[in-house]
Amino acid sequence: GVTRPTFRLCRNLAKAQPHYMTSRERVLAALAHKPTDRVPRLLYEEAIGYTPPIERLLAERCAPKTPREYFNMDITSVSFNPTALPRERFVEWLGDESPTALASGQVDEWGVWWRAGDFHHFAQIESPLRGVENLAELERYPWPDLDQLYRYDGVRERVQALQSPGLAVAAYAGSVFEQSWYLRGLENLMTDLIARPEVAHHLLEHAAALQQHAARQFARAGVDI
Repeated sequence: GVTRPTFRLCRNLAKAQPHYMTSRERVLAALAHKPTDRVPRLLYEEAIGYTPPIERLLAERCAPKTPREYFNMDITSVSFNPTALPRERFVEWLGDESPTALASGQVDEWGVWWRAGDFHHFAQIESPLRGVENLAELERYPWPDLDQLYRYDGVRERVQALQSPGLAVAAYAGSVFEQSWYLRGLENLMTDLIARPEVAHHLLEHAAALQQHAARQFARAGVDI
């Protein structure tokens, strides 16, 4: 027979097992350090992206499903709306290769040229501010308009539409340090911190202000992460 202490232990363990959860319940429980029915799963593409070969491989192997559906991932994402600002405003900052860069469609709204990467890298980054020598030049730079309300029209509705069937929703506002070195070049930014701190501080503060605004808007839209 089963001893009374063993029976109580088994009964308590049974009570502690969580019921089947939706993806969103699972993720929120894990973030709150509570028991889950299984470990939440995330494909990095849902938040950041893949290297190009991995993206092609997953599209091929998972079809007709998306990778998130195929692997039963718990987290998806929303983003802000595309900018209405023209990429041509970066012509003078991209130098002699600006026609090639803009024609490639690989220049983002910050003016960073993301050349197609390889198996180990998302992209090769060409920094538009790599030639800047002083603060006066930097102050002329055409920044993104992430502080404009039209960039977030409909985000709340998209979040709710994804949460409704039970998904957890993430939103990426950006990384202050990474975005700054994408713009300036890593070696340049590190040198600025010593030799031209006013340039480094201006760049970091401006990037931070735009991304903080984006983070607040995503929070107001009800994202989970």
